[in-house]
Amino acid sequence: MIHHPNQRPAGVAILATMWLALLAGCGGAPEVERGVHLMDESDTLEPTATFEFRFEQPVVAGSLVGSVATPSPLVITPDLPGEWTWLSRRNGVFHPHSAPLLGRAYRLSLAIGSDIQFERVLRTPEFAVIHTVPRDFNPDNLSCTPSVRVYFNADLKPADAAGFVEFIDATGRRAQANVRQVTRADQDDWSETGPQAPLTWNERFVEAKPRESAARPATPRAAGAKEPDSAQTIANGLVIFPAEPLPVGANWQLRLRAGLPAADPYLQFARDTTIALGNVIPFAATDVSARSSLQSGRRILIEFSKPVSPELNGSNVLKWMAVTPSPSNLVASLASSTVSLEGDFQLDEHYLVTVKAGLPAREPVTQAEAMTQTVTFAPLPPRLSRPGPRPPPRSRRPPRGSI
Repeated sequence: MIHHPNQRPAGVAILATMWLALLAGCGGAPEVERGVHLMDESDTLEPTATFEFRFEQPVVAGSLVGSVATPSPLVITPDLPGEWTWLSRRNGVFHPHSAPLLGRAYRLSLAIGSDIQFERVLRTPEFAVIHTVPRDFNPDNLSCTPSVRVYFNADLKPADAAGFVEFIDATGRRAQANVRQVTRADQDDWSETGPQAPLTWNERFVEAKPRESAARPATPRAAGAKEPDSAQTIANGLVIFPAEPLPVGANWQLRLRAGLPAADPYLQFARDTTIALGNVIPFAATDVSARSSLQSGRRILIEFSKPVSPELNGSNVLKWMAVTPSPSNLVASLASSTVSLEGDFQLDEHYLVTVKAGLPAREPVTQAEAMTQTVTFAPLPPRLSRPGPRPPPRSRRPPRGSI
C-alpha cells in the first residue's frame, strides 16, 4: 500500500471499505419487483436520478394525487433525503434533495403494503477521471514535456494527489510528475473544450435543478454566473507534467495510482488509471536533400524530427550548419521542423552538409550527435510544354452605316 502524509485516516478508510463491501454483498441477491415497476431499468445511479414507480393497481385515493407523502414509502439505505409525490393513484416519484454519494451502493425498498414488494441495489460510479485535454497525443512523436489537463468527477487538491501521480514507459522506467490546479487561463489557452470545464458529480446535480431555489445556490460555472478571472482555479482539474524532460523511450503513460484521494476523505481511486501518451524520440536531423525547381532555384532542405528552437533564425542557424564546398550567397530560412539553405549551388557538385551537435529544439533538448550527408544537384529533366489554346478570332464590326 502506498503511504501518503495527506491520505485519509486509516480508521475512516477501513470503515468506509467495510460499509461498501457490506452493500456490495447485498447486490448478489436477486432483485424483487412484485406489484410495482421502477421505470428506470438502469442499475447505475446518476447525480440527477429520480425514482418513478408504476403500480399494477391503484394504491392511494384520488384526493392524494399531487400531494407529497410523509413519510415517503420509498426507503433508501444509506439514507438519501428527498420527497415522494403521487402523480396518480398508480404512479409516484421520489426526488432526492441532493446527489447520491460517489462510490456507494444504495438499497431501495418500498413500504406500502404486503401485496407490493420491491427491492433493488443501485450503485454510483467511483471517484474517477472524466475528461483529459489533449484527448489524443501523437503516439509516434511525443513531446518530452507533455502537459496533461485531467478532470475528475470530484474536487481534489494537488498536494494530496502529487504522491500518486507519475510517468512510466514500456520498460518500467519512471519519471516524477509535477501537479498543479487547473486555472481559467489554462482553459483559455487550451480551447478544445472551451471555457466550460467538465462538472463534478455534485455540480451536475445543482445544474439540473431550478435556479429559483434559494436553498440551491448556483455553481461558480453556472450559466449567468459572474465571469471568473484567469487566476481562478478549477477544483476538479489538475495539470500534470514531468518534473524533468522525459528521456527517449517507448509507450510513455501517465499513471494515477490507486489510493489517489479526493478532497472528500471518503473518496479515493480504487485502482490504477493510465492515460496513454506515446513515444519520445530523439531530436535530430532526419533527412537532407537537394531540391531544384524553375521557380525557386536550387536549395538544400534539412528536416528534423521535431520543430527547431524559435530562437533560431536565418542568421544564427548557420553556426550550427556547414556546407562544403561553401557556395556564395548562402542564406537560410526556417519553417517549424525544416531548414532551407539557398545559394549559388552548382550542378554535379558534391556538397557535404554537416548539422552540428547541440542545435536546439523547441523542446528543452538538443541534437546529441553531429550528422553529415552528401547531396548533389542534378539537371532538371527536359519538359515538353504544349502551347495553350488559341483565343477565338475577334468578330469584325460592320462598317458604320452598313445596316
